[in-house]
Amino acid sequence: MEEISTEHKPAIEEENPARSTPPPVELKKTWKDYLFEFTVPFLAVTAAFFLNTQREEYVERNLEKQYIQSIISDFHDDAELIDEQNVFHKLRIAQMDSLVEMLSSPEAIKDYDKLYYLGRLATRSVTFANNEGTFEQMKNSATFRLIKNQEAANLIIDYYQKIKTINLVEEREKSDQEEYKRIAVQVFDPFSNSTLFDETTIKHIQKNPLTITSDMKLIRQLAGYIQYLNTSRSRLIFLKHDLQKTGDELVKKLKSSYKL
Repeated sequence: MEEISTEHKPAIEEENPARSTPPPVELKKTWKDYLFEFTVPFLAVTAAFFLNTQREEYVERNLEKQYIQSIISDFHDDAELIDEQNVFHKLRIAQMDSLVEMLSSPEAIKDYDKLYYLGRLATRSVTFANNEGTFEQMKNSATFRLIKNQEAANLIIDYYQKIKTINLVEEREKSDQEEYKRIAVQVFDPFSNSTLFDETTIKHIQKNPLTITSDMKLIRQLAGYIQYLNTSRSRLIFLKHDLQKTGDELVKKLKSSYKL
């Protein structure tokens, strides 16, 4: 009978999982690591902020220069208007001086054609409708702050403040015109009005004899208000000439400061 072998096979050694997967090694961070982690994002944010600021400053500098160029253009428009209006004022002053002289002379009063013509011209005036579009736009949109040159900003404001003085004198002139009209309807023949107009212009009349009042008190009052009107017009000539001079000097200053 065959003998059963009693020899034992070596037992398979049980695998130890702790030996096959070594535990992870935890690395400790140094202060340099923390400093690096903080510095990189900080530098990135700072660089982005700096670039954005530089871009905004570049845009604002360009806008500032554009506004300055536009303001200079407005000043040139004002200067041309002043030249035209001062010629008008001087002509009207000369005409009103002639009217006062005629009213003071009984013989001259007989020249009804010229007398009525000049009498109607007395209230014809002009208004200084200056070009302030750029300045008003900058005020309304709060972009006047773009003018970084404080001296230039102050000079621009002073320029437009002078225009307010001109407007005040114009209001005084209008008030004197109303007083003149009130007396003129008592001095001149009101029935002649229909012969004085040709569409929008005043024309010489060809109808004699027309009459004016013989009341010298009214005539003197009329002459007085004519002189008031001439005083206002002389004042306007001075103020507009001064404004034009200020504008010329300001243009030179702005062109020099902004390299235009």
